[in-house]
Amino acid sequence: MINSPAFSPGHPDRSLDCEMSAEDEFRSLADRMEAAGWSANETATALLTLALNHALVRQAPLVRQAGVAEARRKSERLSGFF
Repeated sequence: MINSPAFSPGHPDRSLDCEMSAEDEFRSLADRMEAAGWSANETATALLTLALNHALVRQAPLVRQAGVAEARRKSERLSGFF
């Protein structure tokens, strides 16, 4: 279950509240991916890439194809950390 925000926008604890609200669903998704046969590293990399791409799209309403390609290249570099 994902809870509604406990704090108003701008509150210093709002971001942490958001993370805590999503944590159970996030862990469930990661566990299901690994149970399906993806490694922990593949799962972490995929979730990081999805999060990065989601943030980029949300922050730039008119994302150009070149921007998306650059984001993918950057996210591929992240895979080296796992």
